[in-house]
Amino acid sequence: MIWASVLLRSRVLLASVGLSLLACRRAPPEPVPPSAGPTARSAQANAALTRYRPELNTLTGRLVEAVRASALREHGDDAGGPFVGQNPTRLNVCDLASVDIVAVQVNQRWHVAAVEPTRIALGIEGAERVYQLREEQQRAMSASEMAQCFGALMYYPYRVFDGQRWSDLPQGTSGETLGTGETPTLAPRPQGGRDVTFGYYIPNGQAGAGPHLAHVRVTDSRMLIDQAPNPERR
Repeated sequence: MIWASVLLRSRVLLASVGLSLLACRRAPPEPVPPSAGPTARSAQANAALTRYRPELNTLTGRLVEAVRASALREHGDDAGGPFVGQNPTRLNVCDLASVDIVAVQVNQRWHVAAVEPTRIALGIEGAERVYQLREEQQRAMSASEMAQCFGALMYYPYRVFDGQRWSDLPQGTSGETLGTGETPTLAPRPQGGRDVTFGYYIPNGQAGAGPHLAHVRVTDSRMLIDQAPNPERR
């Protein structure tokens, strides 16, 4: 009797283990959460950065000093002066949390810079800095984004066409009614790099008035080269 009881218990235990194993085999696998792709991760990283948007008046002095230093490097004692800044304006382009794009009138001429907490880059150097940061974040810029961003840093206050609309003018100024402009294009170069072209417009009454075509070379080493410098805006 004792052996029969032990044998019965063993059979019950084996049956129980077998059922448990069968249930485990039939249980659906745990869902695996989808991994974020490079673009999603880069967008999340950019959003996580501290947004750098200080008061405009506090940036005016920094931008004026950068303009002054640039003029001294280029012209030496003939740089002129004094350098007075006014009408600081924030331009909502380039889509970078860590960089503020600011325009300031210095001695009646507009200058635009990519401003960071510890550095400031004017004009095409600012556009180059933004492009490099976007590349580091794996957030490639489209032709339209390049037109908006490069156009603001290189051509403001002239209006730039991004493929759908013309950029805004400085506050308090009125412009001509414009039709469709040159659609931005981004094409590979046979020698390497890419070319971006887009349209901008100089208003009537100013030197070089009318539509123009910007042409910027984007090198494989992440440099920007102005292929169509316009003396009228220098």
